Amino acid sequence: MLTGIIQNGLSGLQASQTGLRVTSQNITNADTAGYARASVDLQQRLIGGRGAGVEIAAIQRAADRFLTAAALTATSMQSSAGARAGLLDRAQSIFGDPSADTSTFGSIDRMFSNLTSWSLDPTSSVRSSQAVNDLAAVFTELRRNASDLEALRVEADQRISGVASDINGLLTQIAELNKSVRSAKVNGQDATGTENAISQMIDKLSKLIDIRVSEVSSGGFEVRTQSGVLLVGDRASQLRYNATGAPFAATSSLQIVDGSGAARTFDGGIVSGELAGLMQARDQDIPALAEALGGLAGALADALNAAHNDSTTVPAPVALDGRRTGLVAGDALGFTGKFTLGVTDSAGALVRRIEVDFTAGTITVNGGAATSFAAAPPATTTVGGFVTALNAAMTGFGAVSFDSNGALHLSASGGGAGLALRQDATAPSDRGGRGFSHFFGLNDVAVRAAPSFYETGLTSADPGFGGGPIVLRVRDAQGQLVVERSIAAVGASVGGMITAINASGTGLGPYAQLSAPDANGRVTLSTASGFVVEVVSDATARGGQSFSTLFGIGAPTRAARAIELGVRSDIAATPMKLSMARPDLSAAIGTRVLERGDSRGLQALAAAKTATLDFAGAGPLAAQTTSLSRIMSGFAGEVGRRAATAERDEKAATAVADAAMERRTSREGVNLDEELMNMTRYQQSYAASSRLIQAAKEMFDILINLK
Repeated sequence: MLTGIIQNGLSGLQASQTGLRVTSQNITNADTAGYARASVDLQQRLIGGRGAGVEIAAIQRAADRFLTAAALTATSMQSSAGARAGLLDRAQSIFGDPSADTSTFGSIDRMFSNLTSWSLDPTSSVRSSQAVNDLAAVFTELRRNASDLEALRVEADQRISGVASDINGLLTQIAELNKSVRSAKVNGQDATGTENAISQMIDKLSKLIDIRVSEVSSGGFEVRTQSGVLLVGDRASQLRYNATGAPFAATSSLQIVDGSGAARTFDGGIVSGELAGLMQARDQDIPALAEALGGLAGALADALNAAHNDSTTVPAPVALDGRRTGLVAGDALGFTGKFTLGVTDSAGALVRRIEVDFTAGTITVNGGAATSFAAAPPATTTVGGFVTALNAAMTGFGAVSFDSNGALHLSASGGGAGLALRQDATAPSDRGGRGFSHFFGLNDVAVRAAPSFYETGLTSADPGFGGGPIVLRVRDAQGQLVVERSIAAVGASVGGMITAINASGTGLGPYAQLSAPDANGRVTLSTASGFVVEVVSDATARGGQSFSTLFGIGAPTRAARAIELGVRSDIAATPMKLSMARPDLSAAIGTRVLERGDSRGLQALAAAKTATLDFAGAGPLAAQTTSLSRIMSGFAGEVGRRAATAERDEKAATAVADAAMERRTSREGVNLDEELMNMTRYQQSYAASSRLIQAAKEMFDILINLK
């Protein structure tokens, strides 16, 4: 009987010691983030149906799987919103306060204001330098904006690589600690310390990627994404990602490698966590703003060039060299309406007038009889055929040529001779919504190697493309890589090239489709169910342009307009070469039509800000007939809206996360008052058990002494 008393006392001592150890662990970790309070479950020990003291049934963490799941989800959403909001706030700061003179929008306003001031004193070299310098500063600012946005996108891409590496480290540690938990449970040992360590790592992991966690009966935890992809089971999966790092380059695919070493793409299905926020900013928000900026830059260049091409310098230039249009000599001419080409002498007098009526298919020289340049007027001729006819009309006064890069060249002959082009006032020439000189870029002030607009005037029947293939990549709404296609160039026709790209099995179908060229020669890409098309590479060639640059396929292609536009080099070097005059080419031959005081060209440039234009749309900016001023306002509003929405989302997610964590902490956290009570209780229990053993010992000593 005394032995039983001693065994009961010893079991009480052991239980009290364990209770004190667990209580001390709770107290010392009261402020440890993610620590879940542990408790000791005691039960009566039975031997042969008789009470034999107390034993520890289990040491358990006070974890509530439902509250934990809610907290992990809320934390993940908060982290996602925070990553996105941080990047968009920085994106907004790139452009500055729209109301400030130092912002991008302020610099554009200042440029137009200085053009207006120059038009009041067109002979002032000081005002000319100021106006052109401000114009150059605008394009420099747009290039900086575009570069900064792209740098932000590249940064997000590189941060994705870093987050993937952090996730891999946590997954590996969780898998290793899972082994320790299983081993402890097999050996009947306390595993709560290791489980708490795993829980803290899971909390960190939830900030990086969306997860759901379940306990395994044999010990440890299984971790999956919300979409069900296994991250930690018996072994840890690993993420693999190579950051691109190159501006405007297509991003690579995120892959997941499971415990057996099998890899598959993992771009889709990531719904929250820092990884998701970075991906959304990289793939959606920043590209959308960059594309809209490209649209603004293209609209600015187009508006300025439209005015500048209908004006001339004094004296008139001896040569006009156009841009690489992407056209070939065999293309249908595609122009309607009228324009006039004038040749002036050194005194600014009109010496030759060539009137072109595209609708009638005729050329008239110096008011004489109209000569047909079409086989059966008003039938359409080719670009090459028209160039030949115009060159013939220039005989003795200059030459006209069209090169393999789709560029038109005009030159005047004779000492001091110059060239001037004007649109007809009542029936202006038109191809793709632009006049003859404007379309060919004969007198552009804003220039780039690739087109700044995508109304080509081409038809499906026009000749197609040579060169190498175009490689296109399709992703779904979650960024998951769906397919990558390499499509060979089709030389038969533009329509044939579009058909090849649209083809099912070898092209984009059924994920996306290109439209046939519309009345202005614009091709539109339409995607199904949120699919996104990326241009990986494009080696096709036509008139000095590839298919994607000619038609503006791919957001980076359209965004690049902002980073490549600049003031024409000769105007930047000599501001007085900005076209400021608008001669009357309908005057009689021999009449002086160029005067240095003529500022109508400058007035037209200054009015370009409010002139009505057809905006084709860019990213989040819708297609509309509007003014450059309204496009600027719309872009500024879009930048602010996205940043403000992201900030509101972050605040809302933070409030939800704080509430979820508060509920979890109230259930799992350490209450020092309760722990102090437990400590007192275990101390008393320990003292009582010790006294019980002491009493048994004294009784045993008495029994011995009786003998």
